[in-house]
Amino acid sequence: MHLLQILFIIDTDILREKAKFFAQQFEVNNFAASNGWINGFKERHSLKQYVKWGEAKSAPLETLDEKRKILREIIKDYDLNDVFNCDETGLYWDLEPSKTLAQGPLSGKKNQKNEDLPVNYYWNSTAWMQVLIWNDYLTKLDRQMRLQGRYILLLVDNALVHIIDENTNLTNVTVHFLLPNTTAHLQPCDAGIINSFKAQYQKLLVRNRIKAYEISQELRKETVPLNIYDAINFSKNAWNSVSQQTIFNCWKHTGILSQDEMDGEIEDDNQVFHDEIHNKMEI
Repeated sequence: MHLLQILFIIDTDILREKAKFFAQQFEVNNFAASNGWINGFKERHSLKQYVKWGEAKSAPLETLDEKRKILREIIKDYDLNDVFNCDETGLYWDLEPSKTLAQGPLSGKKNQKNEDLPVNYYWNSTAWMQVLIWNDYLTKLDRQMRLQGRYILLLVDNALVHIIDENTNLTNVTVHFLLPNTTAHLQPCDAGIINSFKAQYQKLLVRNRIKAYEISQELRKETVPLNIYDAINFSKNAWNSVSQQTIFNCWKHTGILSQDEMDGEIEDDNQVFHDEIHNKMEI
């Protein structure tokens, strides 16, 4: 039980493999660590399954107010239009309701060149942010701000991939790293902006799939699947659909802005989406 005392994450598969290991060490033959044995072991040792909490649970709550004050001091030197926050998120871009993931090219469409895309598109086998991608993004952002004559503050978490390469020379972008285990409380993107974006994306996806299905029924052909190019355009439109009120309220929610005289409430984009689907089903 030592691993539990040091908060090591244990699941049923780990428990099963370790039980088999000890059975082999003690020369216990025909031991399979069956579900019945696993359930009995958990009952004998009062083990229950829990969902592991993320950073929000491990954040130093007693120091958050002090961290907010520090951020307010940093932000006050900038116009609010020049204060940014960015973060990564995963998106199941072709996950349709009640269906599994689908992959494949969209028939009748040519491959799109990167310069034709409405976003900066990068690809790698892991679909995760990488240091090279991060630095290329910063360089492009810095160039854009330089052309606009703006000096901006960019708030980001301190993930390992957010390392700024020594060859990345930023003149118009100042990057400030949020302290570990505070982003769940202090990062606007985590306060609802990303969720709003995903709700808008899901709305566009469902609308597209309904239309594609209706067309396939008329033409008596299979429904045309999505491709990456569709997902990129959905992403652009979904982001543009996230309201200014939602964004500002998420910033306000973090408490890192000195201005708190905001009126209005965050629009529940998820509720709007579900109401629309409900109405569509009634029709």
